[in-house]
Amino acid sequence: MKDSDRAQEFVAKSSKWLGWCDLYYQNMLEYGKVDRIEDVERTFVSVLLLLDSIHQSLVDAAKKLGALSWRDSLNELRETDPLLRYIWNARRSEAHDALVKWRPDMKHMEFQIVFPETARILQFGAPNQYEATRRLIFKAFGVSTEDEFFDKVKAGHFPSRADQLVAGIEMQSSHGTLSLDSFIIGSGNRAETIPAPEQHLGKMLPPSATEAIRLAIDFYRNMAIELQTFSP
Repeated sequence: MKDSDRAQEFVAKSSKWLGWCDLYYQNMLEYGKVDRIEDVERTFVSVLLLLDSIHQSLVDAAKKLGALSWRDSLNELRETDPLLRYIWNARRSEAHDALVKWRPDMKHMEFQIVFPETARILQFGAPNQYEATRRLIFKAFGVSTEDEFFDKVKAGHFPSRADQLVAGIEMQSSHGTLSLDSFIIGSGNRAETIPAPEQHLGKMLPPSATEAIRLAIDFYRNMAIELQTFSP
């Protein structure tokens, strides 16, 4: 078999696996909407493994095409880009099924102020809108720290109407975000912390696990398209 034909086989495999990644990404979105975190974790791990296989297929195709500089650049980018490096190492982490965390996001909590005077007293002196909102939400949930707040929300607690009115508000709904956590690879003197990625290809990365996965899929799809411009 010609090297060019073999290269096309590798590219075809990566395209098929990218299609699977698209399906898993949609599943992550749907599971996240209904807080099925275990399903999100399972799907996330599947995408990690697929992306690793896609990377290797593109590397193998590049070798067959003689695009060695392109291959080396791809490998280097995986080692240096915060998002790609995170995903590459995450599939080797023993804790890869616990990297996706559901985090309540107060910026997405919907409520209306029904007792303005009560709310004004609670918000007095707040340095910004986020802190002003946090004071009302914390009062309704009966907590004083973010850890207490996260624990209550993850446990399924939602303030009673009476507790909401104590804060001067009525809450319509609340939403959360799926974020990525840092993790450690290796042990002893060789232990290394891989931080949650904040950038990808020089651009700021939103603190969202699903957005990180989408960007990684898009990256490898673009690489597969780019590789097809080479000829042996």
